[in-house]
Amino acid sequence: MLTSFGIICSFFALKNTIDGEIFKAFMWLRLGLFIDGIDGMIARLLKVNESLPHIDSYMLESIIDYINYIFVPAFMLHYFGILPEALDIIIPAIIMMISVISYSNKNTKTDENYYIDFQQFGT
Repeated sequence: MLTSFGIICSFFALKNTIDGEIFKAFMWLRLGLFIDGIDGMIARLLKVNESLPHIDSYMLESIIDYINYIFVPAFMLHYFGILPEALDIIIPAIIMMISVISYSNKNTKTDENYYIDFQQFGT
């Protein structure tokens, strides 16, 4: 349930962005980041994978992380006109495309779902 609350943070960050409330949008993203920092530790402590074996925690985490760390910030870059006009659509699209490939790469985590050091990708 705690991890799932991250998607609520995404929703309100996007809503606040559309409403032009950039500070509130970033506060929601910050709350999502805080949740993301503690949810795995709590889930392992409570052995959630044993009590809810039918829930794919990796998939849940990946969906919420992609939306909070890629989609919403890419949307913000476009919506707030941060980029030069010629790159306003191209840069967010590139960010989203590269990230979706990265998120689907099976070689980024160990069997225990910890991220592998980036230096090891080339070896």
